[in-house]
Order: sequence, then C-alpha cells, then structure tokens
Amino acid sequence: MRKMKVFFIVLLSLWACKEKPKEVVEEKTEIDFFDYRKMPKKHQVTSKVDSLLVSWKEFQMFTSSLGVLYKATTAEDLALAVDDVLEKEAELYKSEYPEAFDKSQVKSRQRVLRTYLLKVKADIANKMDATPAVVEMLQANNELHQQFDIVLGNVLNSELILEDE
Repeated sequence: MRKMKVFFIVLLSLWACKEKPKEVVEEKTEIDFFDYRKMPKKHQVTSKVDSLLVSWKEFQMFTSSLGVLYKATTAEDLALAVDDVLEKEAELYKSEYPEAFDKSQVKSRQRVLRTYLLKVKADIANKMDATPAVVEMLQANNELHQQFDIVLGNVLNSELILEDE
C-alpha cells in the first residue's frame, strides 16, 4: 500500500512538472492605425469670407498645413503633418484676427480644433487607431469654417439686443 502511495505521488509530481505549451502571441510588425479614405470633405466658405481669409497670412499657412493631412496615407505622414499643424495653429492663435473674426465664437471653435489635434497626436503616440480622431478633427475644422460663414452672414446687431432701456 505504501509503495502505491509513493508511486501515485511520483506520478502526480511528474504530471505537475510537465512543461506546459507556451501561448503563441502573434505580434503585428506593422500597425495599421490610420485609414486616410475616411476623411470628410473640406467645407467651402463663401466668397465674402474667402476675401477676408486671403489677407490673413497665419490662417493661410494653417490651412496649407492642414491640407497636408488630406494627403497623408501612412501613420508617419500623419504624425509629421499633425506636428506641423499644431505649430501653425499656435501661431494662428497668437496672430491678429481680422476684425470680423475677432470674436469668441471663432476662437472657441479654434480651441476645439486644437483639442482634436492633440487627441490625434495622442492616438498616434499610443499606436491606436487614429482614424476616428482625425475625422473628428477635420469636422471641427469644417465647423470653424462654417462659423466664419455664420459670423459674416449674421445681420442682427448684437448691441441692440443686449442694450438695456
């Protein structure tokens, strides 16, 4: 009986020490985290707005940098373009706005755009799918352009509305 117990203990210990198969973890060598085909189309501003924006040098530089995003096809291209756009956005924020666009509505849309730019940069740094953030950022840019149209198209005199009698 005692020999049988020893035999089972040895058998169990051999079974417990048996080398377990290692889990096979496949690593992607190339991470695909940007799909350039899902980008929204650019919003076209009215000719009245365009005539004011043409003379705004910092905005023109920002727009040309943003145009590179539409041409980016790889994550590396996108990362370089986002860094450049962030620099141009900082210069734009410090620049002198045309009188018609020197309003909190325009500046707040620009800050939202910067937030989404930073979100794209974070997604790239964390090697996450940056496509949704890029789409949101480009939509924020379109909303900034729409705000230009709204500001110039607004015919209400805000001073009359806010005036107390």
